[in-house]
Amino acid sequence: MNDRSYIPRDADTAVPRLLIPVRVLGRGFEIPIIWNIFGSHVKRLGFTRVAFGGTCMYLSLPFFVMIHVTGLMLLIQYFLNPVYALSRRAIADYVIIDRYRIAGLTFMDKVNCAFCGYANGSVHFLNCWLDEVAAAAPRITLRQKLIALPFLLMYIPVLVIAQWVTLHIIYELLVATPLGLRNLPANAARQQLDELPAYADTHSWFMRVVRFEKHFIIRLAYALSQIEAGWCPLKHLETRPGVEYPEHHRHFYQADEVELMLATIVDHGSVLPENKI
Repeated sequence: MNDRSYIPRDADTAVPRLLIPVRVLGRGFEIPIIWNIFGSHVKRLGFTRVAFGGTCMYLSLPFFVMIHVTGLMLLIQYFLNPVYALSRRAIADYVIIDRYRIAGLTFMDKVNCAFCGYANGSVHFLNCWLDEVAAAAPRITLRQKLIALPFLLMYIPVLVIAQWVTLHIIYELLVATPLGLRNLPANAARQQLDELPAYADTHSWFMRVVRFEKHFIIRLAYALSQIEAGWCPLKHLETRPGVEYPEHHRHFYQADEVELMLATIVDHGSVLPENKI
């Protein structure tokens, strides 16, 4: 058993109590579950569901490495930005991995936080970049579009397959189902997309490609927000100018509120308001 302090139930306070760490019955002995984010979910859902869903999250890691190395670094930063005459963004302003320094987290908590920072940061970078491309589309010439077209034709088919597997197989089937996470339906994502003025053009082939990718990113960003809000809902330590965080981070606890975060996960499984049922 770890030596973490616990918050007792007080009828006069709104702070939820932290339950006594559960034990999973083994072959004639008890295995203590360390009080951490994983153990908080086990209290709600049981060990099997949490172990399966939590482990399957990491099946998506190859996809995020692929879009980071080939998509963000090579294709966007070193090819598409110069071709479209767009400014190069600093990936370090989006992919922030610093929550491993937060006191009170176990080793696995820190690993989960690093994964969440990497995945959410990569997708947030791509989300913001697509918005920039959509806003710049009226001034991007046909010549610029045609220069990029052969490279996009080679990359997009592989990307589409990887995206489909990541969202529909890994997240919706293997992660969201056992962990009870929400999905964003395609129609709801399309409605959000249609409300964005920069994506109003639905006729040109160029904007159709941009809209297609934006539609997927909206759904993937929602899926990642569901995971992060339940598995590392703590604010980053990095606050330097220029750093960009996803919108759902405003619901996260401060780095010194680990106990309150754990209590919320025990009671609700997530810190997002719409998930607190």
